[in-house]
Amino acid sequence: MKISLLVSFVACCGLVFAENDEDLKRPSTSALGLSNGLTWGDWGPKEFCPDGSFVHAFDTKYETFSSSDETGLNAVKLFCSTPAHHDTGYVTSVIGEYGDWQGMRICETGFATGMRGQVVPEQGLFTDDLAVVNLEFTCNYGNETLVGVENASDLGVWSAQASCSSGSAICGLEVRYEQPNVGDDSGVTDLVFFCCAV
Repeated sequence: MKISLLVSFVACCGLVFAENDEDLKRPSTSALGLSNGLTWGDWGPKEFCPDGSFVHAFDTKYETFSSSDETGLNAVKLFCSTPAHHDTGYVTSVIGEYGDWQGMRICETGFATGMRGQVVPEQGLFTDDLAVVNLEFTCNYGNETLVGVENASDLGVWSAQASCSSGSAICGLEVRYEQPNVGDDSGVTDLVFFCCAV
């Protein structure tokens, strides 16, 4: 049975809200949360693109269907670049041990400005729990949509779409992850993405 833990950051209802955490490495204009994220596991560190750079691509680590316990998403990697198209590295927050990287999904122009996640709700004691199984980003305020896992589980429900305000783009993330255990593992259970002024 899953145990709910107190979260240090509440990401509710797919809303965009201001981030007031004094520990941030970079000022953010808002945070984007899943409207249907789960409360299992622990939040990893907040990670941000270097100053002056923003997310232009992402990758997901996904465990495909197996006959035993599967975990869905195990990590998200955000690739950063400047408006002048200079790559500045990537950020991850938490990387789980299961699954394979699905390959970079790249915005044709501009940066990632919105997101939503596909989440399988709690399945009960006798059914495999998966939590987050897919992630979708929008670029340039909806002009382009990128899907992280092309053949993810179809059991999940997509969260509400959440978007950065005009003049800002995704610049960082925080991942909630349930560590492997002797029971039913779930991998990534919730996500928060931060927006910064471009």
